[in-house]
Amino acid sequence: MVKLSTSKHNINADYRLSFFNKLKWFALNYFNNINEGSNIDPELINQHFKIKDILLLSNSPADKTPSRTLCNLYWSDLDWQYITLKLKNKIDVLEVGCGTGNYGRLLSQKLGPSLNSYTGIDLFRQEEWSEFNSFKNFKFKIGTANNINQDLTGKNFIFTQSAIEHFENDLLFFKDLARYVHSVNYPVFQLHFFPSPACLFTYLLHGFRQYTPTSVSQITRHFNSNSDKYLVHLGGSECNKTHFKYITLPNLIFKSSRINGSNYKKELQRSILRDMEYKSSASFYGLMILSNFNS
Repeated sequence: MVKLSTSKHNINADYRLSFFNKLKWFALNYFNNINEGSNIDPELINQHFKIKDILLLSNSPADKTPSRTLCNLYWSDLDWQYITLKLKNKIDVLEVGCGTGNYGRLLSQKLGPSLNSYTGIDLFRQEEWSEFNSFKNFKFKIGTANNINQDLTGKNFIFTQSAIEHFENDLLFFKDLARYVHSVNYPVFQLHFFPSPACLFTYLLHGFRQYTPTSVSQITRHFNSNSDKYLVHLGGSECNKTHFKYITLPNLIFKSSRINGSNYKKELQRSILRDMEYKSSASFYGLMILSNFNS
């Protein structure tokens, strides 16, 4: 039987669950996350994110979760000059699970004229898509991660942002990506951000799963030696505590978060800096796959 998912269950916490299924979802994910140090892809390189430009942290808005803030910092801290050089200044982007398309806007700013096209796919049509009518070669469409082969042709920059935990058949999605990058002879850059085991207790009922180095290895083993694979650890225990204090607990008690005050911004920045210095269990993960970069 072909394995289609990194999960051992198909319970989706994005939709209303019975009390029994909530408990079942928590238990199955908890036990799935325990084996995070076994059967690791030997070619998977672990990196702990430490921001190069500290001013990015000082200037970052404090109206987002620690994990989303860390993801945005990582996007800003990428070596965009290297990426555009390797992709020959003609970058065709595919984002799966694009939501409002906000990261398409970010790429337009970062890549400038090197951005040749952007395609965003999401399960539902978003009102914000109309804001991109004036953007050259921007396209949005309704679709799922189960059938992206027709959208891959010519794409050399493929990414997901906090999306694959919502894909029931996440492994099928990456098998399609691996098949594609193995079939072309040009460099393809991939970047995927997704929840770590800590998110079981910070985000609570959210998507199908969290990820561990073990489950990520199920993904990366489908990419051959022409691909360099990096698992980036974002944040750590301090960010997890800050999330729980200002977001998880207030949402449970008051049905709203407490991230609008100055105290949150100060504590968030302090937590991010401490986690960069003292490595601990990640708040979130980024998976970067560079295929055919050395060809």
